Amino acid sequence: MSGSGANLPAEDSTGRAREPTDLAADSEPSADERRDRLRAAAYQAEYATGRRERTATEAKRNIIVRLVLIAVGGVVFLAGLAMLVFPGPGILVSLVGLGILAREFAWADHLMKTLREKSHVDDVGKLPISVQVALGLVSMAAVAASTIWLIWLR
Repeated sequence: MSGSGANLPAEDSTGRAREPTDLAADSEPSADERRDRLRAAAYQAEYATGRRERTATEAKRNIIVRLVLIAVGGVVFLAGLAMLVFPGPGILVSLVGLGILAREFAWADHLMKTLREKSHVDDVGKLPISVQVALGLVSMAAVAASTIWLIWLR
């Protein structure tokens, strides 16, 4: 190649001219280029789902909604795990968190189904109505008693 060939596209090992995008892959992309590539990839992935979005604005909104759902589901699930050790309804809160995460992740759906089977949560609705009412009344009485006790301690 002569010195005047500097403006010609480079060739790969097969002798064909390389595309400008191939040339850009040789150098380290800047932070803005990486961000633009990630944004474009996220939009393409959102379009590939084939639901809800028709424009880039709708795709961007759906991406944000998904990220918020994942964040909220993760926080609720972690709070449920913490409640397994600390006081609180750990299994139920974990199920709620997994239910939120299951909208986006298959592993969360599988784990939620397994946890539901192990915890027998679905069996609560199979109790006789008298037992359900009695449990509800006992729960309300416990909440009322603890509230009265807290007021009395002040």
